[in-house]
Amino acid sequence: MRASKVLPRQPLDVFLVGAEISEPARTYAQEMLDELRETLQAQAIFVESEFLCWDVTDALSNTDLIKRMTQVAMTHHNRLLVVANFNAFLEKERKRKKAEPQLSELFRHASGAHSIAIWIEPMMNRATAMGGLLSWLKTKLTTDWRPFAQVRAGSSERVVTTSAEFYPPLSPASPASVRLAIMPINLERDK
Repeated sequence: MRASKVLPRQPLDVFLVGAEISEPARTYAQEMLDELRETLQAQAIFVESEFLCWDVTDALSNTDLIKRMTQVAMTHHNRLLVVANFNAFLEKERKRKKAEPQLSELFRHASGAHSIAIWIEPMMNRATAMGGLLSWLKTKLTTDWRPFAQVRAGSSERVVTTSAEFYPPLSPASPASVRLAIMPINLERDK
């Protein structure tokens, strides 16, 4: 949008706090961001980043992530929390109950003025079916987590889905496709 001059190139400073248990995944994420940095800067988007080791089932690991998010929030007042690709871990490996207190705490601490979240999952039955991960999440957002997180207006009845084709870096000769299910979450509180 900025490159085609639909949006003005006002400087945008972003601080990305990534959290992932896998060291290779954290390294890969940093490498991908480094590849994009020049293109982003050409559009006046300046990204600082750090990637933390985070185990969603461990309370102390979660506390370390929340502390860092809180420190960054002191200078960056608009917040976007992105949670992605948890359905295999939480559903298939049956870790939902063990992770729930940390997820609740994460959403509670990320909530406030100018705060939103999106939860992204591969479009699979484990994530999108009734009783699946996003159904469980929707229930949490309308019951236990309601004071600090709600499903965004207009999306409470459904999850947004999308698909795209891309050329994988390890086999760029043929395109692959990705199908995603996305749930927007309002983290703004009235108080």
